[in-house]
Amino acid sequence: MGRAALSDALFFDILGFEAPPTEIRLFKLGENESEKGTFVFDEEAARMVLDAFEQKGQDRLGIDYEHQSLSTPPVEAPAAGWFVPRVINGELFASDIKWTAKAFDRIAAKEYRFFSPAFEFDPETGRVTRLINFALTNSPALNELPGLVAASSNFDGGRDPMDYEKLYNELKAQSDRQAAELKAAMEQLAELKKKVKAQDDEDEEELKRLRSLSDDIRKSLGVDSDDAAVGAIKALSEAKARAEQAEAKLAEVQDKEVTAELEAQFAEFKDRQGPDAEAKLRAAYEPILKTDKKRALAQLKTQVEFTPKATAPGRHDAPKPGKTTASEGARRLAKLHNIPDDLIEKAARGEFNEGAA
Repeated sequence: MGRAALSDALFFDILGFEAPPTEIRLFKLGENESEKGTFVFDEEAARMVLDAFEQKGQDRLGIDYEHQSLSTPPVEAPAAGWFVPRVINGELFASDIKWTAKAFDRIAAKEYRFFSPAFEFDPETGRVTRLINFALTNSPALNELPGLVAASSNFDGGRDPMDYEKLYNELKAQSDRQAAELKAAMEQLAELKKKVKAQDDEDEEELKRLRSLSDDIRKSLGVDSDDAAVGAIKALSEAKARAEQAEAKLAEVQDKEVTAELEAQFAEFKDRQGPDAEAKLRAAYEPILKTDKKRALAQLKTQVEFTPKATAPGRHDAPKPGKTTASEGARRLAKLHNIPDDLIEKAARGEFNEGAA
């Protein structure tokens, strides 16, 4: 396993920051070139670096000056700060950097310009396997400065301009979609407000109508409050129900009386003309009895009144054929009750063979 303290391999310029950064990209995804070779940081490297950090059992890794903590023999190596290694979008960052006051002031004063990670790697593949720390340094030996990313600055980090163009297009497309969605939502909200207002106006008109109706009802009932009006309406409803019950009872009694009178008239006719004639008369009156009993009773009374009583079984005291015995008064009375003239004449002559039409 190889180890590199990359003040002479990988280093990064920190002068692009207005203040000491709190997050710095240490390795980009893929190949990271330096004078000491090319080092690979990929998904496997990320896994091994984070596993090694967790196994060490520390909550942070250190930042020193000029990689003094890796010197042989050891020398005094005060810390410049502490950080947490994190992998973001496949790249390795020193995140949540906590600078010491001394280091913060020295960076702000431009006494240190660069920083450089110390790490272990696989000599055969160049893959990074463990991050040791990173150091502030002013002794770079690098062919090309790699990118640097810090959340606390506007520094571009060496990102490919094409990446920014792609990112801009993606963000713009997303922004356009969100703007369109927002516009649609606002239009729906405006339409909903219109509907709600229209409903409110309709409800207000209905409320006014009901209030006016309530006033009219109170005036017509001679009361001063809605509660009194409700009580009065309830009393009227109960009175109406009792009246309807009484009316129904009266109609029932009257119907029984009419039915009894009808039976009496049929019995009288039977007594005068015999059972066969009475049966024919009932059959003739059956249709009108189903629709208007009172009218049937009036007609039947007139017909029975002018029907003579038979003097012997099977014979009638009838005048000779052709002679009319019905008086003019009887005729007028028959017309009043819609009884045909010929029916009156037959009854008067004792020649009744059919019931009323």
